[in-house]
Amino acid sequence: MRIVVLIASLLCSSLLFADSPRVQADSAFALLQADQAEQAASMYQSLVDEGYSTADLHFNLGNAYFKAGQLGHAMLAFERARHLRPTDPQILYNLELTNYEIDDNYHWEDNRYITTRIADSIGSKMPTNLLLILAFMTLVFSIVTYGLYRLQREQAKPRLLTIAKITGIIAVVFFLLSWLGHRYDTLNIGAIILPQAVNVYAAPDSLSSSNLTIHAGTKVYIQDQMTDYSRIVLPSGTAGWIHDSHYEFIHP
Repeated sequence: MRIVVLIASLLCSSLLFADSPRVQADSAFALLQADQAEQAASMYQSLVDEGYSTADLHFNLGNAYFKAGQLGHAMLAFERARHLRPTDPQILYNLELTNYEIDDNYHWEDNRYITTRIADSIGSKMPTNLLLILAFMTLVFSIVTYGLYRLQREQAKPRLLTIAKITGIIAVVFFLLSWLGHRYDTLNIGAIILPQAVNVYAAPDSLSSSNLTIHAGTKVYIQDQMTDYSRIVLPSGTAGWIHDSHYEFIHP
């Protein structure tokens, strides 16, 4: 009886191990190396759908989609990888390469509101939690320094007060940057177009006029949502409405 239980336990363990994320990722990478990009993308995507999210996972998913010719999904995966590892040169290179391949390879001037641009920049290049930690640290240092200022002798007070003021200002700046980064994450303002071609309408209705078509991989900013349509804004400031099924947020 004990032997039967032991064998059953070993079989269960092996099945659990076979289905582990690490094994699935390794299998997907082997498929990618064997030029079976669609199968590799499917395996990587299943891990993402299960809630796994690492820079390497999104990077490899982007490579698989790129080789499979699905540029919209490739751009989405690379953007997510960049958010997790902002300065990685391979991720940045693959983003540039994918952007060069998409039909809407625009380099327009960014005419969005300054707060939106700052939020985009901070949210995609620096972890928001790190900024919040730095804000609290500098705030505590400022408070402690001010306390010492109230206790010290007269000759030491001017220097301590100056330090307290400077660190207090830095703390406020860090809090502001953290809030902007949080705004970028929570409002999901960045999204990627996934279908090959999408008409941009003047109103949230497919029967309204359309004088612009955007393509897979184009990055847009969601400004408003109404029923099944969203108002998007391109970096140039051009705006219009598309169906919600035509894009996916960079930060789901």
